[in-house]
Amino acid sequence: MRKLFLLPLCLITTFVDLAISSQSHPSKVIYFPDPQNEGELIPAYLDGQPPYNTLANESSIHLYLITSNDPDKFEELVTDDLETLQKSAYIKNAPLKVMSHGFGGTHQDGFPRRLSRIYLAQGSDMNIILVDWAKLATNPWYNIAAGSVKTVGNKAADLVKFLVANDYVTLDQVHIIGFSLGCHVAGNIGGALDGKAARVT
Repeated sequence: MRKLFLLPLCLITTFVDLAISSQSHPSKVIYFPDPQNEGELIPAYLDGQPPYNTLANESSIHLYLITSNDPDKFEELVTDDLETLQKSAYIKNAPLKVMSHGFGGTHQDGFPRRLSRIYLAQGSDMNIILVDWAKLATNPWYNIAAGSVKTVGNKAADLVKFLVANDYVTLDQVHIIGFSLGCHVAGNIGGALDGKAARVT
């Protein structure tokens, strides 16, 4: 009796394993330059899904402020949290750059950090918001990252609108910059604003 019970159980387990395998092993793969390791390539899956939950949600997105007053100090800003904004190093009425990394990147490496250091070294007052959506942009699941750009863009746009509403910046002072898949994030930020930013790059 025990052997008869084990056989269906093994079959069920096998079918479950096959289902997970078919979801997590894609049929379409391309390769991108690794933004964290220059000269290396990372796989980008265009279909399938990981064997864990990576649905785009706002808790996976963080927005960090750095300023010309303290280029190495990261402060997380949250939309509608005026107290945190008032206590932050944000330079009121100074130009604002909003930067988004791309697929396989983070807000602390490659493009956003190198470019932010160049801007902040120019000697004039400046604020930079670094969009951190690394949990959603992690390789190899490019399709998951691409499906997240609207959510990321909307959250970053909400913060910009919050800054504008509280007279910390005007839209003609806002420059939105994206790299790789972050360009689509930048476009979504610009499209979600109540008006037109000075530049989207």
